[in-house]
Amino acid sequence: MDALWAIRALVIDAVGLGGIWLRAGHGPVRDAWLGALHQSGLPVVKMPASADDQALHGGIDLAQSLQSQTLKWQPGLLARAHGGVIQLPMAERVPKELLARLSQALDQRRMASPKGVDEPAEFAVVALDESDEDDSRLSAGFADRLGIWLDLRSLTMHDLSDEQILEQG
Repeated sequence: MDALWAIRALVIDAVGLGGIWLRAGHGPVRDAWLGALHQSGLPVVKMPASADDQALHGGIDLAQSLQSQTLKWQPGLLARAHGGVIQLPMAERVPKELLARLSQALDQRRMASPKGVDEPAEFAVVALDESDEDDSRLSAGFADRLGIWLDLRSLTMHDLSDEQILEQG
């Protein structure tokens, strides 16, 4: 099985797919797959599970505002991911409130900016799920928004040949 087909699909229509639910433990197979994602040409923004509203939507850049003596805005993760992919590690442990905000942005393809205007926010999510069968899994409501469900837990590095990985570069 070619595990890299999902990346090719993201390159073709990331926003239309919504993203990928990637079930894989931390290790060389997942690292190789993520390396191929980063080489695909899509902008990838890593989102911490602790992201708050200001991290998501942006806000006033206090340091730059004080230095320039004019109001300066710092873009949030959703704005930086526009046209690309949000990489969400340990997605099975992300608070439901954050998943709800991401779900809303995925559905509406817009976000409320701190400036008081709606701005486009078209992106896909790669939700990295490291859970075992006995652990809690990614929220079903969020997983339903992701067009591809990919399980790499049974693959080895032999299954991801160098040719396939280099093909993405």
